[in-house]
Amino acid sequence: MPSKLKLPSLKTPTASAPQAPSTPKSPAKAKPDDWFMKKPLGDPKPVSQPPDEKKLTDSIRRDLLSPGLPVRTEEVALQDNRKVRITTLGQIKIGETDKQQGFTLAALQDLKKISSTETGRMELNGINRHSGLNGTTEKHVQIWKKDESGTTDKAGESKAFGIKAGSKVEYSPQDGIPDPKHASHKEKYGAWGTPQNKPSDSTLLHELHHAREYVDGTIDTKTTVKRGNKPDLSLSEMSAAGLDGFKDSAFIDGKSKLTRPSENTYRHEQGLPQRTFYADKAEVKNSGINRLLKGSVDLDPKLSKEDAAKLEAYKEKTPVKPEQGG
Repeated sequence: MPSKLKLPSLKTPTASAPQAPSTPKSPAKAKPDDWFMKKPLGDPKPVSQPPDEKKLTDSIRRDLLSPGLPVRTEEVALQDNRKVRITTLGQIKIGETDKQQGFTLAALQDLKKISSTETGRMELNGINRHSGLNGTTEKHVQIWKKDESGTTDKAGESKAFGIKAGSKVEYSPQDGIPDPKHASHKEKYGAWGTPQNKPSDSTLLHELHHAREYVDGTIDTKTTVKRGNKPDLSLSEMSAAGLDGFKDSAFIDGKSKLTRPSENTYRHEQGLPQRTFYADKAEVKNSGINRLLKGSVDLDPKLSKEDAAKLEAYKEKTPVKPEQGG
């Protein structure tokens, strides 16, 4: 049977509503590296150390006058075919996940720069003193990758990774404070935070100072003082940076041997400008009558007598023993 003839419609086509331009989808955020949530499948297993890393660890041992310092490289297999590589250098453990290839090499390059200085040798030898020999308790300082800046904290034992209790450092092997608008990038504050003036090795040295105080059992992160217009600056941060009474000025001025290692003594040895404040420009920014009398910036602020006494007490509590020197 023939089909019915379909006549064309006589209705005027209605204009469709204009379509809003489609918004492009933002790229999916990268998932965090959750290796630490994976279950280890066994004990760490020895693997060969890459030649370029071996050259660095050999050189660091020579700098520290410790040719017998333990060095080894191990891998820990995790679920989902993940792996974590642990490189041991004395009492330091550098961790690298399979998403962070190149971090161990970068950290060793920074450690080599550190070990080439008196400041660095004093900090590293102080950490390595906790070897479990000569009546000491074995402790480890872990070094892991962080996206920016650096942090250090107390760390418990991690048997799965062959790590003893001690301290955990997280830092980025990138130069400079990331924010170019930060006061530390400005000349009037010393410009110590620019990439050329704050290389990653100075960041790592700062964190290793904290780590040494952690394994020594002397760190105090709670006691604070008023510095400039900042009311609550931690003495432990002033110690690591080498500010005010923590600054070994006699060493920096070439008048005596190093007695108090810090970021600022390291900066002196590496030809970098001195760090003038910890994190807040308020520490060195004048206000009120002082602004009129002294100008807007005071790079050498004075602590009150009470706070200066707190600083001296901290120094007495956190001595650097002579045998820790290189």
